[in-house]
Amino acid sequence: MMYREHSSHPKRSKELRTLAIGYATLGLGCAAALFRVQLLGAAGPAVSNLVILTGYLLVLDGVAMFNGRRYLASSIGLLVLTALTWTVAGVRWQAAVWMYVSAIAIALASAMTSLELLRGDGMPAVQSRRVAVVVTGIHALFYVTRAFVLPWMVSIFGPRVLAVSSEITMYEGVLYSIILPMTLLRMTREDSAIESCFSKRASGPSATTRHIDDPSRSSRSTSTTSRESMTAMDTRPATRS
Repeated sequence: MMYREHSSHPKRSKELRTLAIGYATLGLGCAAALFRVQLLGAAGPAVSNLVILTGYLLVLDGVAMFNGRRYLASSIGLLVLTALTWTVAGVRWQAAVWMYVSAIAIALASAMTSLELLRGDGMPAVQSRRVAVVVTGIHALFYVTRAFVLPWMVSIFGPRVLAVSSEITMYEGVLYSIILPMTLLRMTREDSAIESCFSKRASGPSATTRHIDDPSRSSRSTSTTSRESMTAMDTRPATRS
C-alpha cells in the first residue's frame, strides 16, 4: 500500500519508497526468524536478526528523509557492530544475543525514529505525527525492557518468563507493523492536503489582485463597448417623417 501511494505524492515519493522497502525487509526478516534454524542452521538467528535490523534502519532513514536528513553511515556502522557481536558471541552465547543483546540495536533505531518524528522539521504538525511519535517511543521502550529488564526477571522467575515475553513481543510487533505505516501514510496525505490548500490560497488572491490592479483592461473594455454602441447608432436607418 505504501509503495502504491508514492506516485500519488510526488513530493514525498522517495520517502514513501524507502519506507515501503523498509517494511518489506522487516516482513522478510520476521518470516526468516520463524524458520531461522530450518533455513540457515546455526547462522539463522544472526542472519534473520540482521535482516530485521536492516528493516528498522530503512524505516528510520525514510522518516529522517521527511526532515531532509539521512542515516546511511550510522546505519551501516550499527549493522557492522551487530554482525561483529554475533561473530564474537558464536554458538555458545547465541541464545543470549538473540534474547537480549540484539534488542539494544532495535531499541536504538526505534528511539531515533521517534526523535526524528518529534523534531518534525519538514513534517506537518498534525495528530498523526504525534501518534507516530508515541508508537515508535513505546516500541523503543519495549525493546529497552527486553534488553535490560528481561534478564533480571528471568533470573528471579525462571525460564517461563521467556515464553511469555516471546508471545508479547509477537503481538506488540504486529501492532507496530500495522499502526506505524498507516499513521505515516495519513501524515503524508495530510501534508499533501495542507500544501494543496496553501497553494490554492496563494494563487487565488494573486489572480484577483492582478485583475483589480490592471485598470487599463477595464478601461479598454469600456472604450470598446462605447465604440460599438456608437457604430450601431450611426448605421441605423433614418426614420422618415
